[in-house]
Parts: sequence; structure tokens; C-alpha cells
Amino acid sequence: MVRRIPPRRDRRLLAPLAALLVATVATSAAAQLSSRAVADAGPRDWAITGGMVHVGNGTVLDQATVVIRDGLIVSVEAGSDAPAGMGRLDAAGKHVYPGFITALSDLGLRAAAPQGRQAAGPGGGPSPPPPSRGPEDRPDTFSWRLAADDLQADDDRMAARRRAGFTSAVTAPRGGIVGGRAAFLNLAGDDARDLVLDPDVAVMVRLGTRGFRSFPGSAMGVIAYLRQLFMDASHYAEVWRMYEEDPAGLARPRYDRALAPLVPAAAGEQAVLLPAALDKEVRRMVGLAHEFGIRPVLYGGHEAGESAAFLAAHGVPILVNLNWPKADPEADPDAQVPLRTLRLRDRAPAGPAALAAAGVRFAFYMGEAPRSGPGPPGRRGGVPGGRGGSGDDLAAVRQAVERGLDREAALTALTMAPAEIFGVADRVGTLQAGRIANLVIADRDIFEEDAKVETVFVDGVIHRVDTDDEEETDGEETPGHEG
Repeated sequence: MVRRIPPRRDRRLLAPLAALLVATVATSAAAQLSSRAVADAGPRDWAITGGMVHVGNGTVLDQATVVIRDGLIVSVEAGSDAPAGMGRLDAAGKHVYPGFITALSDLGLRAAAPQGRQAAGPGGGPSPPPPSRGPEDRPDTFSWRLAADDLQADDDRMAARRRAGFTSAVTAPRGGIVGGRAAFLNLAGDDARDLVLDPDVAVMVRLGTRGFRSFPGSAMGVIAYLRQLFMDASHYAEVWRMYEEDPAGLARPRYDRALAPLVPAAAGEQAVLLPAALDKEVRRMVGLAHEFGIRPVLYGGHEAGESAAFLAAHGVPILVNLNWPKADPEADPDAQVPLRTLRLRDRAPAGPAALAAAGVRFAFYMGEAPRSGPGPPGRRGGVPGGRGGSGDDLAAVRQAVERGLDREAALTALTMAPAEIFGVADRVGTLQAGRIANLVIADRDIFEEDAKVETVFVDGVIHRVDTDDEEETDGEETPGHEG
């Protein structure tokens, strides 16, 4: 086919048309990229004046002004005046915080978890049901799944969390030993695409053994399987590297959708979420992570007081489940409760103070309660369930403060620490110029018993808590969540 080149005069005529076309496409693209649900019909630009501003990095500014334009923080300055031509919100006598972050959840995920033991074969296709033939079956592995692809923007739990001051969350796919990859969300938007701040921040791993008739039907089997899985991912990456560098004379490697998404994690370039509620589990998971060559972020942390020095020595962060261990209300009241269980219930809320004293990076989330009583242990680590919509999270944080956690360290664990752990601290977690305008305004110090969240900004859009209370459901129900 001959490619016709227009004469010079034709090209002169075409140039303005081309420029117009480019401008039209650019305008359309910009409109698509900037589309966000507006929760309030008022101004998009705001000056929040006169409040006690907690920047989130240890700095507190009295009677400061926070200026927001087009969803971003422009300035945070003590004693400055509000610029003309924008909405003004008087925060005198109130406290202004970075938006709180729940570090692990299933918010926005309401679809049913995979049924049975679905698996990926060596090439990523479906494999037969149990019994398993070994690690090559990739049992309960869904590493290709992105939580960001399955989001539901109308999940009422997000509005409930927002009313409690939470503007962001990490949400992880349900089910599976390797459930998929977690996303970092902002908790407002009519379109699921507008929720996603980062679609791929960590690989979600569980040690569930339920439903297996054979390998890997025990904790030892699951650990052996994970060992093989990450070894296979490393080998897969090396084979492809060699082929891409010099394919001449080499057989083309086969694509494996179960292994390909794990290559960054196997190389230590992406965080892997590993369950560890008890001290012995913390030590086991850190040892396995070192053996596998992966970068661990532990979740659970109910024996953090015992684990703090160990975690600090290895530089491993941990997400602490705020659903503190407690007695099962349906348990026999006359049953003997082991002393170790009673100690766990008593000491868990003091764990964050020990982590802060040791210099461990930690963040908070509200997961399902692990069983704490006689009988076999249950759901160690507290599987994330998106609970706590009516302020349970902050009540549990206040309990940790009562047990010795410094208030500034508590605020860090709700804001800057989770942003750092998941690699988005350049966008959220502190009130600084250039960051996304996620803010919380409370009537008093948020760690006081009767503190009330009054106003929340997400992406610079104002959400008035009293209006949310009237228009939204309470969002207390939590979808089923596989362990």
C-alpha cells in the first residue's frame, strides 16, 4: 500500500484542523480524568480558617488556615488570611486532621468470594477440583485479581467510615491463600474508578486451610505451598529475563497468569500482606519473608507488646487489628479460661504503645475479631471486614491511648504511617501543599471520649457528617469474608 503525503499547501490547511482535533481530545480526556462525584453543591475551592491544624508529621499549627483548590492542598499556614473568591469554613475552636486511613479492609467489595477451591493451573487456566496433585495446581491462588477491578461505589460502609473521619482505605480481595492485589482507595465517588488512588499496593496472603482434602490442608502445607509459589515466581522472572535479553535460539517461555503478577513481590519490590496475630506467628512470618526474599507487611498484632523489639530489629511494619480480643458472648460462662487467653485480652490494647516505643512503623485497621477463649484458635490476624463504621475504630484507638500510646503516635498510625507503608505518602497522610485534600474537622481533640467528627473532605469535596447521617444508611452490615 502506497502512503500518500499531502502537498505542502494541503499540510498548511490540515495543521489548524489537527490542532483543533488535539485540543478537543485533550479537553475530553481532562474532563474524564477530573470527573468526581460532588457531594455538596457549594464551592470547589475552600479556605478552612482558625482551627488547630494537626499536619500529621508531628507539627501542630494554632489558628491556621488550610487553602484547597481543585481537590489539592495549596497551603497550610498559621495566622494567614483566607484568599478572596472561595468558600470559607470557620474552624475556630476545632481540630483539623489529615483524613484517617484504615490500613486493611474489604470496603467496596461486595461480590461473592470464589466458591470452593478454584485454582490456576501452570498456565493460568482452571484446574480440577480436589484432591490436589501438588503445588503445580496453584490451589486457592488468585494473584491476577485486582481489588480495584471489582469495586462497588455504592457500598454503604464507605459512607459510614467517612462519617467516622476515614477518607481512605486499603481494600484487599476476599478468599484464597493468595487472594490477589490490594488497592488504595479514597472513600467517595459515584463511579468506582474515582475511588482508586493506587490500584496495586500489596499482595494479600492468608493461611486458610478450610476445605482442603489433601495438600495444602494444614498450616505447614500452606507454608510449603507459598515457599514453592514464590520460588516459581522468581524462576519465572529469570526465564523471561533471559529470553527477552537474547531470544535467539531459546524456546519461548509460556505465560503464567498466576506467576506473572507475583514477580514484583518475589523480587522484594512490592509488599506482601502476611497474617500474624501472635508473637510466634510474627517471628514465623518474618523468617519466611526473609527466606522467600519478599517484603512483608504483617497484619494482626494482638501480641505486639511481645513482638515490638523483634519487629524493630528487622525493620518490619505491622497493621494492628483494633478489634481487641474479647470473650465470646455465646461461650459457657462457667468454662475455664486459660491464663494465656486472659493475658492476651488484657495486653492487646497496650501493644501499640510498645510498638511506638520501639520505633516500629504500624497502622490500624478494624478486622473481624479473632476467637479468644477455650477451644481451637480461630482466624488469627483478624480477617479484614470493613467493620467499625460508627466509630468503633476511634473508640479502640482511644483505648490504646489510655494504655500508654502517645496521641501524636496514634494520629500517625491513622494517617502518615499507612500512607508510607503502602507507598502513597506523597499524595495523602499529611496536610501539606500539593497533597490531596483529604481532611477531617472535629469539635475537639479526636482522642477525647466525646469528640465528634463534623466535616470531612475527600479529594477536596466537602461531606457534612450531619447530612450524611440523614441521607445514608448506617452501613453496619459486613459482607461475608472468607478466611
